[in-house]
Amino acid sequence: MVLILRREVCSRLVCGSCRLLLMAWDPTERPTPDSAWSVARSAAAAAPELIRDPVAAQLEMLVAGVLARLGAVDSARRVLDNIAARIRVDSSIAREPFGLTLLELEAGVRVQLAEPQAAIKVLTAYLKRVPSKRAGLARDRRFRELPIGDFVDATGQAR
Repeated sequence: MVLILRREVCSRLVCGSCRLLLMAWDPTERPTPDSAWSVARSAAAAAPELIRDPVAAQLEMLVAGVLARLGAVDSARRVLDNIAARIRVDSSIAREPFGLTLLELEAGVRVQLAEPQAAIKVLTAYLKRVPSKRAGLARDRRFRELPIGDFVDATGQAR
């Protein structure tokens, strides 16, 4: 019974995250702000209490991506600001393994908001922590318009 419950919880979290990624990036998707928030709330509620706040922040970052895609720029920025404010109050929300994911997700939102310089700044911080991810980011369709190759110096270190 415990294994089934854990699988269900994990499945709702993963499915919610995947659903929001599709809503944010798949051009065939037709999301609404309400549907994105509903998915995020449901997936966050499935998270164990211990990780609920960081997971909720990641899911909300994905909602910001959906909002940006839909042209609700002010709403997307408000979500980003709210997440940043919560992190200032409780830094454990951005503690690993959650912090890197938040950075990558925020960079994607910044791209959708047509803020390439902000996306570059976030990705630079990301690559300073995990320079081995540069090649993967360079292949990522979310960041194809950004000069990922320029984010590292001659020694391969993130700038």
